[in-house]
Amino acid sequence: MKLIKYLIFTFILFSLYTCSDSSLTNKDCEVVINPNGPGFLKVINEINSKIEVFLPEYALAAIVRTNTCEIYGLNTGSRKAEISICTDSDCDTYSNTRKVTFLIENGKTYVIEVNGDYFN
Repeated sequence: MKLIKYLIFTFILFSLYTCSDSSLTNKDCEVVINPNGPGFLKVINEINSKIEVFLPEYALAAIVRTNTCEIYGLNTGSRKAEISICTDSDCDTYSNTRKVTFLIENGKTYVIEVNGDYFN
């Protein structure tokens, strides 16, 4: 029982730490892959549609719901992502896509905020 309480406490602390940014108040953050990093990408969805984050190097696509954020543990170095606005509930089609290149540094978090101006 102590182990279960410890794991729950650790998860809560980790969630607070990864989403302690003031722009994330009242939003959920979920760790999608590799919680040990060594570096991290945080994608915050602030628009009224789901978005898809595709990481071609990892062959991973994740759907980010409205008003949530997701954390991706990535290797250090230059990385690429494609962020798309979903036009249906399963995210089978997109209205806009933006390709981005960013630098992941050891122990640091690169943040992408998808808001109303992101695809302009």
